[in-house]
Amino acid sequence: MGLKKMAIDNPGEQLREMLCEIYPFDKNEKSSFVSRVDKAFISEGELAYTIYISTMNYMLRRLVTTAEYIKRTSSGDSSIYVSRIRRYIHDHTKFPSNKVEPILSLLISSIEARNKVISTTKKRKIKSEAKNQGLKCYICGREMTFEANDNNEKRTNAEVEHIWPRALGGASNEGNLTVACERCNKIKEDFIDAEDFHYEEICLVTDNEMEDFFIDFPWYYRVAVLAKSNFECVVCGQPAKHHGELQFERRDPSDSWHFLNIDAYCYKHSSRR
Repeated sequence: MGLKKMAIDNPGEQLREMLCEIYPFDKNEKSSFVSRVDKAFISEGELAYTIYISTMNYMLRRLVTTAEYIKRTSSGDSSIYVSRIRRYIHDHTKFPSNKVEPILSLLISSIEARNKVISTTKKRKIKSEAKNQGLKCYICGREMTFEANDNNEKRTNAEVEHIWPRALGGASNEGNLTVACERCNKIKEDFIDAEDFHYEEICLVTDNEMEDFFIDFPWYYRVAVLAKSNFECVVCGQPAKHHGELQFERRDPSDSWHFLNIDAYCYKHSSRR
């Protein structure tokens, strides 16, 4: 278990890393409610870590959105809103005193990144390069339609996507931009990773041999499971954008289909090949 690294220039990502350094995950902690639930389901720390990252995402989202709110209510005066954000951190949080200014600096950078818009020319360039390279949707691995079609019922139109969401301090440079299909882009929205989804809802009552399986396992759930492995095969690391659609299987066939027991596999490593 560990944080997935994305684009180095994402101030929001750097801020979450700082929060994780201030409040690190303690895999040896045994007395908390979360640790006891993790033990009850024999999750070997995976459930506890999922809840931990979800909480770190909450902290980041709360800080960034509050900073954006303060900026919008400060009449656009940078000196005023920076001072107000600093005061908010002092008055409404209990971060270590030596971390207040670094947090403030990353928050300001996150707000700047949040408000930066990608030009139409840049989007066109990214799509053109993806088309020439034969890339598939980086999330689900489907073939994409590069000529936008409003009547595309499968919603495979190619759209430029921030890997680390712009709303949470994601940079608008090529290291953080890629192409996803319209359907996946809409589902992922401003989510950072798998822990941002309602993972606790992903518990199925059907099996993949049953007729209702893909009704019980909708696209939202599939994107969440794919995000767990950073949209790659859990065995070989083959990314969906190069390989194509990944297969979903249970990690432990004797257990039910639930978030922690579903993984994504390339065709080569799928037992259903």
